[in-house]
Amino acid sequence: MARILTDAEIKSMVNIGDMMDAVEEMHRRYAVGEAFNADRRTVELGDGHLAIMGGGLAYEGLYGAKTYTTVAGTQQYHVTLYDAATGRLKSFIHANWLGALRTGATTGVAVRHLANADADVLGMIGTGYQAQTQVMAVAQARPLKQVKVYSRRTAPRVEFADRLSQVLDVEVLPVQDARDAVQGSSIVVCLTTTKEPVMDGVWLEEGALLVSAGPVTLDAQEVDAVSLQRAGLIVTDSLEQARYEAGELVAGVEAGIIRWDDVVQLSHVVAGLTRGRRERSENIYVKHFGIGVVDIAAAKLAFDLALAKGVGLEIDI
Repeated sequence: MARILTDAEIKSMVNIGDMMDAVEEMHRRYAVGEAFNADRRTVELGDGHLAIMGGGLAYEGLYGAKTYTTVAGTQQYHVTLYDAATGRLKSFIHANWLGALRTGATTGVAVRHLANADADVLGMIGTGYQAQTQVMAVAQARPLKQVKVYSRRTAPRVEFADRLSQVLDVEVLPVQDARDAVQGSSIVVCLTTTKEPVMDGVWLEEGALLVSAGPVTLDAQEVDAVSLQRAGLIVTDSLEQARYEAGELVAGVEAGIIRWDDVVQLSHVVAGLTRGRRERSENIYVKHFGIGVVDIAAAKLAFDLALAKGVGLEIDI
């Protein structure tokens, strides 16, 4: 029997804390060869595209695939899980909210391992669909006293701040420009659709953690060269995918600002195989763009919760 789960059912069951734990465990296993990633590939048709990615969790005995379409600016996400022993379909999941949770959780895991222990002010650039889980995850990782949020349009920025203030019981302030969001913040997160940098590395506080979780194309850069130059440590979620998806890192390498040998993988930091933060004053930059194996770990968490709660539609297929 296979279990079908809707977006609404995912929202009713899965919280950001549990998702962070699942993503963190996956990264720990990924570092030692107990999880495997299938890089993103895309098919272009007219003005839209289909993306395919996935992975396998040897420690869970399953593998799966994520597919999503982008058509006329609208995206639809789905994940399928398969039993590795039998090859049978275990679950089909509508994964719009699940994707937002896993993206936020990746940022949260990075904050757990790389932000200063007393980091308590978040500067958030971007107020789109996935921005809310970024703030939720950072608040789970560190006891925030304030969030400053910026996006280009005033109304969405104010609405986002009001809503997140109620969700988190933390002061969330809409600010007038990106500089205001960054200055004075010990953690800065960017999640935008920009092609040009939305921030200047000069604005960063000493010892800040900067996370970029936005565009995944080589012609897009969320952060500028100064942000890379100031980073004592640069981290990404996949060294392989970074070479064709991380526009900031590719541009930095081509300009001679950084070397690929200097970039470390988040999974290795989580597993303790490579160093994380060395000192309080060190600036750290994390670029993550979403890898398929994280989606499979996220879907497995949702499947387990659904099984325990009796949620979802079972079909014989």
